[in-house]
Amino acid sequence: MRAVSCMEKAVKGAERKLRILAVADPAVQGYPREKILENAPVPCSMDILPWKEYYPAMMESFQGRRDYDIVMVAGHLWLKELADQGFLAPVDEPEADLLPGLRHDLCYENTWYLVPSFFDGHIIVYRRELAETPWPLVMSPQEYMQRLEKLYASGKREFLAIKADTSEIFTDALPFLRMDGGDAYDENGRVVCSTPEAVQGLQAYCRLKKYALPGTDSFGNEEVMRALLEKKALVAITWSGQLGLLGSRAAEFGFSVLTTGWNTVWSFGINRRSDAVPQCRQLLRYLSSAAVDRRVSIRSGTPLHAGFYAPPLYPWCEAQQRMTELARALPYISRAGEKNAVFYGRIAQAFAGRISPKEAMQQAEAQLRSLQD
Repeated sequence: MRAVSCMEKAVKGAERKLRILAVADPAVQGYPREKILENAPVPCSMDILPWKEYYPAMMESFQGRRDYDIVMVAGHLWLKELADQGFLAPVDEPEADLLPGLRHDLCYENTWYLVPSFFDGHIIVYRRELAETPWPLVMSPQEYMQRLEKLYASGKREFLAIKADTSEIFTDALPFLRMDGGDAYDENGRVVCSTPEAVQGLQAYCRLKKYALPGTDSFGNEEVMRALLEKKALVAITWSGQLGLLGSRAAEFGFSVLTTGWNTVWSFGINRRSDAVPQCRQLLRYLSSAAVDRRVSIRSGTPLHAGFYAPPLYPWCEAQQRMTELARALPYISRAGEKNAVFYGRIAQAFAGRISPKEAMQQAEAQLRSLQD
C-alpha cells in the first residue's frame, strides 16, 4: 500500500467536514440554537455528550479511537495533563479584549492551547424579595452563612439549593474548604486537605444542610436552576454558565460572589491527530469572535469579551466580572481527574453523614498521597 504523504493528508483534511466534541451543558446549547455552525467559514458538525460520558470520549479521540478534530477541555483542570501528553495542537493567542481573568486557563508553559467557549465560576443567586437592599456584591463564606442563619432565624425553612450530587460536590464545597485558610491542594499541587482549616471548612459546608431543600444531595445544575425558577429555593450557589437559563426572569434575582470562589473556562482545543489543523484554527477564530460570543452568551450567560461588561449585557455581569477577578484556580496537576475523584467521593460521604468531615479529609489525603507524582 502506498504511504500517504503529509501533503495528501492536509488536502484530505481541507476537503471534509470538521467534527467537534462538546459537553452537554446548557451553555453549549447556544451553538445549535443560534445556528452558529451553519454560518461557520469551515464545514463542521458538533456532537454533544452527557457529562458522565464526555471525558472517556475525549480521551478516546486523542488516542485515535474516535474521530474528532476539536474537543472541549475544562480549562486549567485538564490543560497540563493534555499538553504534557502532546494531545493538543497550539492555537492562536486570544483577542486582546478577552476578560483578563480568563487567560490563565488557556495557556500553559507560554503556549496557547485553548480557545474559550464559556466559563463556570461560583455565583450566589438569591431572590430579591429576601431583602430591602441588595446583598453585598462580594461576600466571604462566613458572611454568606450569616445571611443564611438570619433567614433561618426569621422562620424560613428548606430555602437553600445546594449542588451536592457526588458528581458536583467537590467544586461546590471548594470555597468553604478555603474559608478559614485551608484548601485541597497547595500552590505546588501537593495535597493539604487534612489541615484543621480545611476540615473546619468542610464542617461548615456540611452545616448548610440545615437550610437545604430535601433531596439536595442529588442536586446538579438542572435541579438547582429549577428550584430557583420554581421559587422552591430562595438562595443557591451555582455556576456562571447556568445564568443564561434565567432568561427574562433575571430581574427577580440578585447576584453576589464569594471571596474564595473558583472558576474554569470550558474551551475548545485542537486534537493533534487531526489532519486539518489549519482549518481548525480558522474555525476557532470564528467561534471566538465577538459576534459569535454575543449570540452564544444568550444561552450561556457568560460573555467572554470585556466590551460586553461596560455597559453590562446581562444583569449578572457585574458580579460575574468580579468573580473572574477573585476566583482562585486549582494548581496544575497531573492525573487531575483521578485525583479530584477522591475528593468528590469523600466529601459526598461526609455530606451524607456516613463519615465525619475530619475522617473524609484524612482519608482523602492518605489516598491522594499514594497518587502523588
